[in-house]
Amino acid sequence: MGEVTASVVIDVIQDQSFVKRHYKIETNNPAHKSKVSLYFTQAEFDEYNKLNDKKLPANSTDKNGIANVIVTSQKMSTGRRTLPIQTTIEIPDNQIVWKENLKVWEVSFEDMGSKDYWLKTKFEHKQSTNPRREIPVFTKKNMREGVEEIEGFESKPFEIYPNPVSKSFSLQINDTKLIGSQAFIKNEVGVGFKTIQISKKVESIIVENWPAGIYFIEFVNGKVGKFLKE
Repeated sequence: MGEVTASVVIDVIQDQSFVKRHYKIETNNPAHKSKVSLYFTQAEFDEYNKLNDKKLPANSTDKNGIANVIVTSQKMSTGRRTLPIQTTIEIPDNQIVWKENLKVWEVSFEDMGSKDYWLKTKFEHKQSTNPRREIPVFTKKNMREGVEEIEGFESKPFEIYPNPVSKSFSLQINDTKLIGSQAFIKNEVGVGFKTIQISKKVESIIVENWPAGIYFIEFVNGKVGKFLKE
């Protein structure tokens, strides 16, 4: 069976994409398939539900909420270029159980290998009607020019260049209120790739070994940027 170690990360800020508690499970026997159980509080589900139209269970009898639960896993490959492999795991309703004695939700499934796990709903997240939480619209012209234009703002609070990017990019902070805060880089399915501690006006971000695709940079003030990794 091998040795298994597990660690828990709880994000300071609730993200719209997934529950802020997520797990990292490592094993020295990656070929062995075994039961994985993740635990979450009702308060964590409630925080997620405040930002999403499709809800996680509000209580132990909420069948609709239980049916919405899904887990996303991320496995690091062992090839020359270490790239994450992402998988969506469907959870049977009877494996999503409220443990009254512990006051936690237990979400169980079978899996193998060392992975990170995030919990969210099965459905696409609807954009908020609050313009401060909406993902801005970006044009092909903006991508070619290498600078994000943020629709709805008279001045850009930040800039990303070059964009598209192959090895690294610069994140220029024009809004000084963001200095001293954090930003979070996630892919299209909401998997976190990096937390940025913003300490100066220009931060250099290395993405050379990341998979190609579209990534979002979310700031604590609700603003969002986007870049393309080639």
